[in-house]
Amino acid sequence: MSGVITRGQFVWAKRNRDSALKFLQGLTDERLAEFFRRCEETSAIDGYGRGQSDTGRVSTGEVSSSTESAALALLEGTPLADVQYEALTAMCVHLRTVSDEIRAATENARFLLHVGAEKEGRESGLTDCRACARPVSGTPKDRLRSGYCQACYAAWDRSGRPDRLVFEQGRPQSNASSLEPDPAA
Repeated sequence: MSGVITRGQFVWAKRNRDSALKFLQGLTDERLAEFFRRCEETSAIDGYGRGQSDTGRVSTGEVSSSTESAALALLEGTPLADVQYEALTAMCVHLRTVSDEIRAATENARFLLHVGAEKEGRESGLTDCRACARPVSGTPKDRLRSGYCQACYAAWDRSGRPDRLVFEQGRPQSNASSLEPDPAA
């Protein structure tokens, strides 16, 4: 895909980078260890409620306390959902994905740095005409001849190739925003 990089894309990339850095800086070794510690504690059923009032069964016959739910789940052989463990597992999967994406981004950055190093110090292919100061690209249809663009060279040739200094001082200076060759040439 080729195209023009916009200012919005730069801002988007910078915002994503800053957001990722902020998250990763907050995910210290201590915090990660605390997450794993909490998951080890919550995976075992201890018989204590989780702070709700234990009112027993409600009028519909359903279990209303977490302790009763855990006991019934064990009796029925239903696996218990451990939301902290599931969240930790999902976070680890996301961290693996982030790691893979950062590795790919690093490879792209190395490539861009390498390509940029090749272009470092290169001069522009545009050269100004000595008579009218118009930028000349150097393509076969727009090239310098004796230091002049096609229009100035033709005018210099038609006038019998006078002294260059006199000819150059007599030519009008080009508008730098116009990159089109003179149609008279």
